[in-house]
Amino acid sequence: MMDHTMFATEGITKSERFLRTPGEFARDNLIYVQETGRLQSIQSHRCIRENLESYLIFMVLSGSGMVQINDEEHPLVMGDCVFIDCRQHYEHQSSESDPWELMWVHCNGQHMEAFHDFFKQKNDEKDYITVENVERLKRYFEELLLIQKDQRILVEFQASILIGQIVEALLEEAMLQEENKSYVVYNQIREYINENYQKHALVEKMTKLFHLNADEMDQGFLKNFGIDIYDYILNRRFTKAKELLRFSIKPVSEIVEISGICNDDLFRKLFKEHEKMTAEEYRKKWAQWVK
Repeated sequence: MMDHTMFATEGITKSERFLRTPGEFARDNLIYVQETGRLQSIQSHRCIRENLESYLIFMVLSGSGMVQINDEEHPLVMGDCVFIDCRQHYEHQSSESDPWELMWVHCNGQHMEAFHDFFKQKNDEKDYITVENVERLKRYFEELLLIQKDQRILVEFQASILIGQIVEALLEEAMLQEENKSYVVYNQIREYINENYQKHALVEKMTKLFHLNADEMDQGFLKNFGIDIYDYILNRRFTKAKELLRFSIKPVSEIVEISGICNDDLFRKLFKEHEKMTAEEYRKKWAQWVK
């Protein structure tokens, strides 16, 4: 069952909205629409709700406003999208000076709670996100709005797919941003290694500095840079050793320590494996000051 209204509410908003009552099959097996629409705010007003058996997804098409979820208030601008469990207290309000335009869907059904929880897990426990691919989400919302004019039973299947695509797009955005944040952290770790690779117990120092355990740090470093963190550290130390052999007159025994390798057997092994010669032979071949 569907109800369609297009109206201006006391000069506050202009809305096109569709209210639907899902059939038994949709309620038991699909993600289903409770209400969907498009709203243009004319005058700022606050909407306050809680204890609704529903999930609200809305996207800011233009303008700005705010959303408050429980006791936390967050500003929203064009391109921001919100995914709320409506059983909790929430409020939203358009800006008075820059009224917003929204597209939204109230929905429920199969796995929505799990989808919402997973989205928050990947999104730093936030219910809102700034999306990169605005046009993709806008297209899904527009298609969802368009099919509501059709009364056939297949609309419930089509709507379920479209809501799933909206949720999928939000999850992809959250996961991409999580990966980008991960890169920032691991790039900081790499820069720290570049500046401190000669120090002893370097990984142990970094676990405390970056609040990561050693295995987690190693896996994250490998994922971001394609090299094990221990191999990267050893590579930097070996490069330093070669630099000292070429551009200093320090004895080999001292270079073993200064480079951070600190192990004679490992030092010899590295030169044999990577340069196919001893450290002394490497110096004789590459150092310009050796005649």
